[in-house]
Amino acid sequence: MRRFFIDPADIQENTAFLRGDEFIHMAKVLRCRPGETFVLLDGTGFEYTAVLRSVSADSAELEITGKAKSETEPQTQVTLYQGMPKSLKLDTIVQKAVELGAIAVVPFVSKRCVKAPNDLSKKSDRLEKIAAEAVKQSRRAVVPEVGVLLDFKGLTAAAAGHALTLICYEDEQKRSLKQVLTASDVKDIAVIIGPEGGFEPAEVDALVKAGAVAVTLGKRILRTETAGLAALAQIMYEKENG
Repeated sequence: MRRFFIDPADIQENTAFLRGDEFIHMAKVLRCRPGETFVLLDGTGFEYTAVLRSVSADSAELEITGKAKSETEPQTQVTLYQGMPKSLKLDTIVQKAVELGAIAVVPFVSKRCVKAPNDLSKKSDRLEKIAAEAVKQSRRAVVPEVGVLLDFKGLTAAAAGHALTLICYEDEQKRSLKQVLTASDVKDIAVIIGPEGGFEPAEVDALVKAGAVAVTLGKRILRTETAGLAALAQIMYEKENG
């Protein structure tokens, strides 16, 4: 069934009203008709099965036939801190990180960033839309946050705020991601991935002093757009499928 986001305020007992862009997509793009069944997502983790009753000029009225807590949202909350990449790589990183279960993707700038914009304000709407579409595609129920662009000081402060913060570092030779995950039962994990140019040793030292744990992802060196997704996949395998 097709999935649409709805404002919780537009749900009244067994009736829901779809408005805005989601209504336009349903009525004008997909040309859905009364009698069709859909899934409505309220953004808080609940899914509603609903049947389209009628379509007006600016909204659709649906009858709610069921409500359930989503079973697709991971119990482990993983935030991906991504060194700002060049080109459109961040679009792909956001899309795939959401599919894999990240609760947030936060870009940052460090010294070796190939591309270091002042902010992402011009791209924020597009990135949020990419995240929302990835939620629908992967049958999740909560749209992950795409955070504001952090400088390195902001990244260091953020790293100290999680129960477990991992920095994937190519010069770490002994401590693997799997070793750390199997030794910990925390549900709030941050993963830090450097940009194309990697981290300077002093940056890694600063993050470790802030509480981060340096880990290796294996013998091969991964691109920045690959490393975070590989780490997310490993975390979800260890924490969600154990």
